[in-house]
Amino acid sequence: MKKYIIISLAILANYSSNAQNFDRANRPKPGAATAVKLTEPQTFTLPNGLKVFVVENHKLPTVSYQLDLDLQPALQGNAVGYKSFIGELLKAGTKR
Repeated sequence: MKKYIIISLAILANYSSNAQNFDRANRPKPGAATAVKLTEPQTFTLPNGLKVFVVENHKLPTVSYQLDLDLQPALQGNAVGYKSFIGELLKAGTKR
């Protein structure tokens, strides 16, 4: 009995692997591009001067943020490594 089950499984596996022949010579045609519809952002300025832009989309329960700093490039001089140190602190966050 065990032998028949193994043979039938081997035949089934061989049949299913042969059933998936794809013609990979021709690329599939691309679908239509989806339209991106964003609402007008809500803007406000925090007391420390930081400008905040909020675009709400309630389709997915996710939150994402991006911080862009408009700083002039600076030479590190004697304080080499302080930029990466500050960057690591910004990513670490705080408990409060």
